[in-house]
Amino acid sequence: MGVNPAHVWDVSQTDGVPIPQAPVPKLLEGEAPAGLWDGLANQITAAGYELRLVSSATAIGGANGLTDFLTREVSIRADMDDAAQVKTLAHELGHVLLHDPDLSPMSTGRNTPHRAGPIPNSPGAPGTAAVPVKPVPSTGSVGVDGRRR
Repeated sequence: MGVNPAHVWDVSQTDGVPIPQAPVPKLLEGEAPAGLWDGLANQITAAGYELRLVSSATAIGGANGLTDFLTREVSIRADMDDAAQVKTLAHELGHVLLHDPDLSPMSTGRNTPHRAGPIPNSPGAPGTAAVPVKPVPSTGSVGVDGRRR
């Protein structure tokens, strides 16, 4: 294995059209389609996972959502709009279906939890669903259906 010399310049030492800035992720805002949260949440609980809302990204390592295969929990931030919550819930359901060592032939085994972020993800449509939600300290109250109040 050899090493080849390479010349490196700082962008300030170059001429030409400015280098474009990378897009900045932005959380979805607003309401989610009615029933979407319930349908996604039911699939997650049917796969044997507990669904819980957490107060903020800090509670799940800076992510918008987290799937933990060892504890069989899916966590979603409660401090996002419904549209962002449903998007994250769909993302986490993808982890459950594609990476769970007990459910998927595509799984790479029981390793670290999968986190949704920093790209916006997640859940919730308003409604009343009988979805079990583990209470976690949050900035607002959460009903038995898992939705913020």
